[in-house]
Amino acid sequence: MRDAYVTFSQDQSVAATAASENELEFPAGNIGEGSPVFLHGQVMDAFEGAGDITVELQDSADGSAWVTRMNFGPLDEDRLYSGASFRLSLPTGLNKHLRLRYVKDGTLSTGSFYAGLAWT
Repeated sequence: MRDAYVTFSQDQSVAATAASENELEFPAGNIGEGSPVFLHGQVMDAFEGAGDITVELQDSADGSAWVTRMNFGPLDEDRLYSGASFRLSLPTGLNKHLRLRYVKDGTLSTGSFYAGLAWT
């Protein structure tokens, strides 16, 4: 089940380096305390061509100055097929604003991602 309140990207097209279409806001220092929280992502539409994408988790105290706290990748074209997925455990102590940043390198075609948070 997917919850819109914890979704960064819902079938978001990625043609170039870009932030996720949604930013999430949580009480500062509260996310991940007590039970693990995971970032779940899935390629919805395949990317083709040469290159890769790195998915960065960023946080911010005020929603304007973003810092990368962890990343997944780079994912090369062999790992960017429709249905490919990834799952990462989030660190504790994140600031209250969260977003993803998709860093695209090379000549990949436009593809799309779903990404959101999960507790199990």
